[in-house]
Amino acid sequence: MSPSLDAKRLRRGTDLGDGVDVRTFQSPIHRIPPEMLAEIFVCCLPESRLPRTHPLEAPLLLSQVSSVFRSTALSTPTLWSGIRIKTVKARREHCLTLGLWISRSGSSPLSFSFRYEKGNNSNVAIDELIRILAPHSRRWKHVGITFFQDYVTSVFIEAVARGIPNLEILTIDPSYDRMAQLCNDRLVLSSAHHLKEINISVLVLIDLGTSLLPSVKRICFRGRNMSYSLGRSLYFLDHCPSIEEFTLNLFGTSGDLGAFGDQVKIRHLPFLRDLNIIATEGHAGPFFDHLCVPSLRKLTFYGHERAGLDPGQGPHQPSWASMIGMFKRSNAPLQELRLDGSCVSEADLVECLQCIPRLKYLEYVDLYRTGMIVKVLELNSPNALCLELEVIVLTSYSLNVSTFVNMVSSRWDGSRSDAGLGKAGGRCLKKIVVEGRHDETIINEPTLAKFVSEGLEMELRVGD
Repeated sequence: MSPSLDAKRLRRGTDLGDGVDVRTFQSPIHRIPPEMLAEIFVCCLPESRLPRTHPLEAPLLLSQVSSVFRSTALSTPTLWSGIRIKTVKARREHCLTLGLWISRSGSSPLSFSFRYEKGNNSNVAIDELIRILAPHSRRWKHVGITFFQDYVTSVFIEAVARGIPNLEILTIDPSYDRMAQLCNDRLVLSSAHHLKEINISVLVLIDLGTSLLPSVKRICFRGRNMSYSLGRSLYFLDHCPSIEEFTLNLFGTSGDLGAFGDQVKIRHLPFLRDLNIIATEGHAGPFFDHLCVPSLRKLTFYGHERAGLDPGQGPHQPSWASMIGMFKRSNAPLQELRLDGSCVSEADLVECLQCIPRLKYLEYVDLYRTGMIVKVLELNSPNALCLELEVIVLTSYSLNVSTFVNMVSSRWDGSRSDAGLGKAGGRCLKKIVVEGRHDETIINEPTLAKFVSEGLEMELRVGD
């Protein structure tokens, strides 16, 4: 048989037997079992975000390749269990697309993210999407909503109130951050027993009921208008005993505890590793007084206590003394510290750093008194503090170059010999950053230039 005749017969299927589809023989992709093909399709979805409703991206693209691909895609609910709608303005077809997505998702958990960049009616459009999703609230898994201005709509609050037992991540952001009136309706999360993350940057009252939420690992209340009282802050910690990261704007004083706590109870939080506190209208002292955090690795504390909110006490004393008390009580292996030191005394600063000898990263803001922290950090001074410190970031408008050079010299080891490293010598410095209004020639200062040539990483950020 000639090669050409053999090829013709193969194309006609004459050598394959009756009832055999020659296309199956010719296309290896069609030999893959549907279950395996479905798994491959799922791997085509984006890893870092939810799928878009774009015809050139999975899952829509997969349903347009061939009849086999389309059949497999439409019978794979996981492909349609997540949707991301992010456009400048709302469109009428978004509701139709969402309904189609839900119908194809079967009983799979639903994840969705909605954001409209512009338009006073964007909240109305988002409400229409939420109404479609509301009957399926018990299937919600990952939810991300961006509301216009700093406001959560009652439609979303009512949908959550239906019950969200499978919700794991909740993120609510404003598209336009400005002061808005607080909605009196409460966002009830007591049914979210699988909740792991809460990220909210809008004005809303959150109600956890009497439930403990042991799965919550991260709570982030961040936003210009998103502030909580001391009592409410402790309320969240009481209901989330396994929390690992906590971020919030704090206002008020110890008299603001109300019915949410008392003034003597210590909250033992064995898993909390990352604490970020912004005290915008008050001080954080009473908050620190309630905490024991033995696993704390990172702390950020920025306060505005210059106004002297505690009559009879110094403007800087309450929070710093309480933070030092928390350090002593917790004996935590803190490695990263970010502080606003504008109101601290030298004695408090020294005592604070003595409590955290394993510190490796220090970011310090003091626009007009940087000389104090530079003096305290110099290893030639009586206080040999933080011998493992590797990175120093200073934000200041005034910096004495001579004192600064002495501090860097005491912590830099150009040879990097074993004798000069670790707790014995304290010469572990790797990087130093100076931010503020400074002459750029500082980086060319001869001693510093020599250190840079030896490997020290130095960065000068010129600010306003």
